[in-house]
Amino acid sequence: MNRSMGQCIGIFLTTLIFGALFCYGYEKCPDGIFAFCAPQNASVWELSKIAIWPCVLAIFLWHTRRWEKGSICAYLLIPAALPVALLFVYWFLHMVCGICSPILDTVIWILLLLLGYLTATVVGETAFAKQALPMVCMLVFVWICVYAIFSVFPANLPIFIEPIP
Repeated sequence: MNRSMGQCIGIFLTTLIFGALFCYGYEKCPDGIFAFCAPQNASVWELSKIAIWPCVLAIFLWHTRRWEKGSICAYLLIPAALPVALLFVYWFLHMVCGICSPILDTVIWILLLLLGYLTATVVGETAFAKQALPMVCMLVFVWICVYAIFSVFPANLPIFIEPIP
């Protein structure tokens, strides 16, 4: 197994652990940082929160020793793109199809996360990844701000309202 695939698996597993810890932490202590980072209900918006915080933490944890522009940019594309993918998929399942299953939501998150990390190993080798780091960092920063604002002040839109089973 080459180094980039080992790194991909490590970041993927670290993200899963952080996601599980956030959800477990919210169950035990539903205030503070866990309420900010973990899904609080089954609304489309709350479920998509799990796309940003665990990814960013895992990526920076794995990249603290070495700073390769291409690698970190490729992996930061995941928290930049995953919220959009999860918002779309969860919206389609919950709002259009009427399917509200915590197990299915978790499986979709894991599969999209895995797809993102496998894609990142390929993208990290390209010239695009080395040049796009400032743009990707800005996009992730914007997502973090949006999640922070709407976690504190949710709008009265269907994606923020928990579906009725």
